[in-house]
Amino acid sequence: MQVIVVYATVAFILLQVASLLEDSMDLPSWFDKLVTILLVIGFPIAIIFSWIFDVSSKGISVTEPEAKKEPYPGSNTQVQEKSIIVLPFDNISSDPEQEYFSDGLTEEIITDLSYIKELLVISRSSAMSFKGSKKKIKEIANEVNVRYVLEGSVRKSGNDLRIVAQLIDAQTDTHLWAEKYTGKLDDIFNIQEKVSKLIAQELDVKLNNHSKNTTNIHDIKLFNAHYKAVTRIFRFTEEDMQKAIEELDVAIQEIGPSALLLSTKAWAIWHMVNMGIKPFEYLNEAENILQKALILDPNFPRNHAVLGWVILLKDFRLAITHFKKALNLDPNDATALQGIVVIISSLGIKSESINYYSRLQKIDPLNFLTMWLSGGIPFYQGDFKTAFTEWNKLFNNTQIVGASFFAAMSMLYFENKEKVLEFANSAINYKSNLSYDKLFRMLKYALEKNMDKFKDEFDENLKISCDRDCTMAHHLADFYSILNLKKEALYWLNMAITKGFINYPMIVEKDTLLDNIRGEKQFAELLVKAKQEWENFKV
Repeated sequence: MQVIVVYATVAFILLQVASLLEDSMDLPSWFDKLVTILLVIGFPIAIIFSWIFDVSSKGISVTEPEAKKEPYPGSNTQVQEKSIIVLPFDNISSDPEQEYFSDGLTEEIITDLSYIKELLVISRSSAMSFKGSKKKIKEIANEVNVRYVLEGSVRKSGNDLRIVAQLIDAQTDTHLWAEKYTGKLDDIFNIQEKVSKLIAQELDVKLNNHSKNTTNIHDIKLFNAHYKAVTRIFRFTEEDMQKAIEELDVAIQEIGPSALLLSTKAWAIWHMVNMGIKPFEYLNEAENILQKALILDPNFPRNHAVLGWVILLKDFRLAITHFKKALNLDPNDATALQGIVVIISSLGIKSESINYYSRLQKIDPLNFLTMWLSGGIPFYQGDFKTAFTEWNKLFNNTQIVGASFFAAMSMLYFENKEKVLEFANSAINYKSNLSYDKLFRMLKYALEKNMDKFKDEFDENLKISCDRDCTMAHHLADFYSILNLKKEALYWLNMAITKGFINYPMIVEKDTLLDNIRGEKQFAELLVKAKQEWENFKV
């Protein structure tokens, strides 16, 4: 189109100039005819050049145009009319050890409300990030994009309870109602139910009771045992998690078999294995515990969600079944949503990743894994610049473990070695023994061809982590390929694919770090295996 416009302008000028010259210089009549013929011939030529220019600027693709493809999820900025965050209830008891009790009440109300289909409820992990926060209500609501905020306090003295709760419309900064409740410990379940019903009435939504028998707690001993253990687990120390397991064992003996307590124990075991505190074989115990829990209550979403994470450390492909079962029972189960997005994003399944991630981002926006996935989804699609932007932002703003390593990994695909090393030298933590910090140092030494330091970092604990985590095994394949150690690179690529990293589009084309082994016979065989499994994989 631009060529035609230019042509028409030039033609007009030439005709005017020819007319003036003919009048002033007495040019022969054939001159005017020549100009006309040239302009007539030039018009179709201009059209052809215009088409060529237009195509070359837009590009020709046999695939769907990028503009029509599903965009990556951005920041969740739109406030849903019926949306709420339940802030952690303040513990105003004289005993700080009663903190678990107020946290437990918070989580039980969140669980109640999360079953209301018309209501968007921020999950526990994001809500708990505001514990002790001095932020104003409107600031908090804006941060998680909700309209309503519930806050309150709990005073527990012996067997006596005093609970205060108030619902606030953050948009107008008005208190819709405030209630005070007094009673005994066993009254907490009635109070919790009253608060949930009041919120439902105020927001004109229907409180769904289908989950009452399996999800909510109705026994004060069970409540205390579960939430004491949860508080210990989320301190993420070996001592606390071991203590949580011991206390859960005592509670199970006293109260009797409980799907809730068993799944909580299995969750503690998973964290200990994932953190490298316990050996990989310890996962078998977690799996056995969860099978018992499923016999007790096959419709408890948490059983399936935790089992999904246990299986995920063994094989991506098998884990997805359990996450799907959890989500069928509770579509707002953040633990299951995180697991399913981790799997399908790593496999490069963009559309499904974004569908699930959009939901996760709404209900659990401040969870570290939700934030990490903002870079993970584009990374495993081969959009490394977008991945770097997201992960570098996380590294600079949150210091999330592993963010700097992943930012450096994404840089490798579009920056030169010197730039990556410059970033690495400014971001590496040389004192940490966490797996991703060790991998970051291995990446640096691979780029520097420093084999001694590279081998020193690859200790037994890290090897165990890479054996069980297919994405870590994939990174190792990249490192060894960079070093041109083909045998080792192929070994770890085989390990990655065997464990479930079947992202065929990335392996076959987008992961240029594997170029040193592309000519190998085993690489071709692994490609066939990955392609077949990727094409047959169903979410």
